Amino acid sequence: FSDFIFPEGNVFFTGAQFGTGDILFNDTQFGNGKVGFGGAHFGDGNISFMDADFADGDISFSNAEFGEGEVSFEKTLFGDGEVSFENVNFGDGDVIFSHVSFGKGNAVFTGSQFGNDSILKFEQVHFGDGDVLFDSVSFRGNHISFLKTKFGHGTVSFSKALFASDRVSFISMDFEGNVSFRQAAFK
Repeated sequence: FSDFIFPEGNVFFTGAQFGTGDILFNDTQFGNGKVGFGGAHFGDGNISFMDADFADGDISFSNAEFGEGEVSFEKTLFGDGEVSFENVNFGDGDVIFSHVSFGKGNAVFTGSQFGNDSILKFEQVHFGDGDVLFDSVSFRGNHISFLKTKFGHGTVSFSKALFASDRVSFISMDFEGNVSFRQAAFK
């Protein structure tokens, strides 16, 4: 699906089974409308949405599962609308959300699991003015970085999140709204 242009309207891959091997949505453009990957299963392999452009509309990856391999949303643009990665299981492998821009809607990662022995990068991400929720997320990996990430005026919550890594970096983060690390665990 690299370089593919979806027209205006809803696009659903809900419950899709992608099997093993690399799956590429690089430079893909999604028109205005809802986009659903909820409950999709990506087998072992590298999954990339690098430079993808999601126009305005709600985006859902809720309950998706990623097998072993790198998952990249590097330089992805999310338009206005809620973006949900709620209860996603990211398998073992690096997860990259670097240089991503989120629109005005909420960004929800609540209950997601990030794999072991991996690098997790939320570096130089710009979140809009919606709420950003990492509640009850399990961050496990060799290195977890939120370097130079900017949060808008919404509430940012890491309540009950688990940070299980020798290296967790919040260097030069910028918060404009309320922030909560209630009952978060750093191990």
